[in-house]
Order: sequence, then structure tokens, then C-alpha cells
Amino acid sequence: MEIAQSCHHYLKGVTMLPNNYKRKYRFRTDTSKEKRIMNITITVTLIILFVLWYLIN
Repeated sequence: MEIAQSCHHYLKGVTMLPNNYKRKYRFRTDTSKEKRIMNITITVTLIILFVLWYLIN
């Protein structure tokens, strides 16, 4: 019962977001933490590609 209530509350919060809050939320995802995660992901991907290229050659 508690899970259903929390799920309903979450869905209600998602469906009733005002447009300006949605706009703020959309830009809020572009934080320094997310940029850091993207940089780490790109760096790790490049390192893996370089190691694979080195092993193939």
C-alpha cells in the first residue's frame, strides 16, 4: 500500500509540473557533476579504444 501511495505521489508530481519548473529542471541537469561524469566517460572510452587499437596492432 505504501509503495502504491509513493508511486502515485511521484506520478502526480511529474504530471503537475509547471512549465517554468520543467524549464529550470531541464537546465538543472547540466550541472558540473554531470559534466564531470561525461568527461570521465569520454576519457575512459578513449583509453579503452586506444588500448584495443594498441593490442590489435
